[in-house]
Amino acid sequence: MKLTELGKARESEIAIASSIPKKGGVDTTIAVDKESMRVVENGKLCTVLKKIGVRFVPVSYGVSEKIFVSLEDMGFSKILNLVDTEFSWIQKSFSIRVGQRL
Repeated sequence: MKLTELGKARESEIAIASSIPKKGGVDTTIAVDKESMRVVENGKLCTVLKKIGVRFVPVSYGVSEKIFVSLEDMGFSKILNLVDTEFSWIQKSFSIRVGQRL
């Protein structure tokens, strides 16, 4: 386990969230334990996907896999002009402003 400042944790989520619209999806799965279905890898990706409103998430058992899954395939339900509103959308999704310390 590692303790990290809350501001730094949010920054990493924002970095993940800003990369998704640029790519048009994600390029890795969320690894879960087959028995318990608990996330074992890419937990922050899972959190971000939930916050942006996808209906499905790419899951693999035990370890994450490199595979591209589009936003459309994940059931992304928000209608956004991703190029013009990307950063304001990220700020609203995480309820913080750029440069704000938590």
